Amino acid sequence: MFVHESTSTSDDDLCREARTHLARSPHLQVVAEVLQKLRAQDLPWWTPESLRGTWSARARMRWYAQRPDLRQKITADLTGLPPNTARVKTPDFQADLLDAVLDNGDVGAAELEHAFQPADLVVYGPAEQMWTAFRERMPWNEESPVHQRLVAWLLRTLLSDRSHIDGMARKPILTPWEVRAAIDPVVWQTRIPADVRAAVDDARLRQERSRAREPFTTRQELFICTPDHIAASVPLVDLEGVVAAAERNMGFGAPMANDAMTPEAVALPSAPTSARGDGACAPLTVVGAGDRTTTMFRPSRVVAKTG
Repeated sequence: MFVHESTSTSDDDLCREARTHLARSPHLQVVAEVLQKLRAQDLPWWTPESLRGTWSARARMRWYAQRPDLRQKITADLTGLPPNTARVKTPDFQADLLDAVLDNGDVGAAELEHAFQPADLVVYGPAEQMWTAFRERMPWNEESPVHQRLVAWLLRTLLSDRSHIDGMARKPILTPWEVRAAIDPVVWQTRIPADVRAAVDDARLRQERSRAREPFTTRQELFICTPDHIAASVPLVDLEGVVAAAERNMGFGAPMANDAMTPEAVALPSAPTSARGDGACAPLTVVGAGDRTTTMFRPSRVVAKTG
């Protein structure tokens, strides 16, 4: 959780510090994008009511203890408390007001959820817990088109060097090699459609003929066998190795069974923010959302070099 060195600075300065921290933290960008994606879906396992039970109004307002501007806006918008009065109240007082209007039906859990921007939640809240909640709640055994589209989106997000948050640039969480290496080779060969594998082989042969000294890499392979192909063909439960690799690179969770996996050890087959009149800074914009998916998965098969 991010902590400002001083809270005596202006709201704008606090906004800039938070945005700078987010821009330097690819893992937080990804978690924010995941939260935004899930929020945009009608998912029975990721509802505003269940999220309120997991992260209460009091917990959230305490995360924002150093951001009176954010707490002021949330409290004033949802409870009707005048902005100046709302600003000087403590996080616990504000949370009690939020719970009161929720418990009495004046506002719904969805309104509470949408009052907290994902980009702020991951900066000030427990981002690892949020990622873990997503992984544990997502029903990986359900091979529905909605789940497959969600996983395809996740793969693209983990491979991307560009965030959906204000167009921030970032180092990708995973390389194409890490994605490919995290999937059991037998599963890959048996579940990826033959025509897609044939297209990969054809591209490899054509490159060897015309540019024999240039290696044909997993980046080129995944350009042909896209995240959409992978999510639609590989059982989602068999993609746990990819999720675990992402967790490791983000500094989250327990290590994978094949934690020491490296290219040498594995052989594969083949916008500045601005102050607003109410004291709250403009929220960071997260774009891109769209689909649905609790279980654990089997580890990837590792073939280590010997001798």
